[in-house]
Amino acid sequence: MAARRQSFIVGAVALTIVGWIAFVTVSIGAESDIGTETPLALRGEIMEAFDTRDASKLMKIMDYPSSSAKDFTKKYIKKLNDRGVSAVQVLLKPDLNNPTLAEIAGKAESGGFSFTVAVRRHDGKWVLDFTPPIS
Repeated sequence: MAARRQSFIVGAVALTIVGWIAFVTVSIGAESDIGTETPLALRGEIMEAFDTRDASKLMKIMDYPSSSAKDFTKKYIKKLNDRGVSAVQVLLKPDLNNPTLAEIAGKAESGGFSFTVAVRRHDGKWVLDFTPPIS
């Protein structure tokens, strides 16, 4: 009886370890799908995500922890809706072909707005990076 119980426990632990390894592998593979091939494509995706209020599109161009990205983008898009954001434009700085910043500007019910977000290459793709652009 004790041998059977011990075998069961060893099997359960082994199954848990294999499941965890599979989960981590799939998670890492999913995270590498973020970003765009070029800065111009990133600019277009940013504008489209804002114009269409598409949280999943915004999530696909952000370097943000995947466990929190879905929640963050949904809340972000909700705030855009709540504030009546429209006419969004994106300017890549300082160089269109090798930017480090994206200046996002537009109109809201309360007037115009603009803010800057860091841009960088991540695994060969261009992404928005919500950390300060510190070298």
